[in-house]
Amino acid sequence: MVDEQFDVVAATGARPPKTKEQLGSERVQNPHDPDATYAAKGTGDQKKEHVGYKVQVAETVNEAVLAPGASSKDDKRFGSDHFNILVDQRQAICPAGQKNSQCSRLEEQASGRVSYRFEWSTEACAKCPLRQPWIKADQTHRTLAVSEHHTVLQQRWREQKTEPFQQRMKHRNAIEGTQSELVRAHGLRRARYRGLAKVKLQNYFISGNAAEKPSPFHQNQFSLFVMQIRVEWIRIEPN
Repeated sequence: MVDEQFDVVAATGARPPKTKEQLGSERVQNPHDPDATYAAKGTGDQKKEHVGYKVQVAETVNEAVLAPGASSKDDKRFGSDHFNILVDQRQAICPAGQKNSQCSRLEEQASGRVSYRFEWSTEACAKCPLRQPWIKADQTHRTLAVSEHHTVLQQRWREQKTEPFQQRMKHRNAIEGTQSELVRAHGLRRARYRGLAKVKLQNYFISGNAAEKPSPFHQNQFSLFVMQIRVEWIRIEPN
C-alpha cells in the first residue's frame, strides 16, 4: 500500500507522495475495505468520482405483444429529421423536395460551437402546398439550423426507424425498469458489508429476490435465477 502512494528515491531513500496523475485507480482507497477501488468519468462540472464497487446487471427478456396506443407525436409538424441534409455539401432538401437557397455557417464565440442555418427562398415557400403546417404565419420562408455533426445524427435517426433496430431496442425498456427496481426497492447501490466477497453475496441475494418476485411491470422478464452462475445474472467487479 505504501508503494502505491509514494515514490522511492534511491539516492536518499526518501518517499515523496505520488501526484494525483501518478496514482492508479486500482490502489487501496480505504484500509478498512482494500477491495474497494476508485473510478471517475466526465470532465469539469460533469465529472463524477466513485469509490467502491461496480455491478453489472444482465437480464433475459421474454417478449410480449402490447396493446397499441395512440401516438403523442404531431405528424403535421416537420422537424429536422424530415429533411435530407448534407452538411458537408451545404445542401438541404425539404419534405416538399425543394433545395435550400442559402446556407450560413454560425459559430458561438463563447463555446466555439459551430452550426449551419439553411434557408429556402420566399418564392418557393409561398406556393408550397405544405406551407401551412410547418411555417408560421409571420414567416416568409422556412429556415432550419443544425449542428455541424447533423449528417451523422441523420444517419442514426434513419437507422432507428428500421425494423432490426426497433427489435433490438425492445429490450431496453425491460432492463431500465430492472435497474430502477434493484436500486429503489432492494438497495443495490449501497453495500452493507465490507469486502468484495460479502458485497457479491449481498447482490446475489438481491438478484434472487427480484427474480422470484412477481411484478406486472416485469412479467416473465426475470427468467434467470441467481444460482445459474454460468450466466452470472449479476456480477460484481472492482473498478
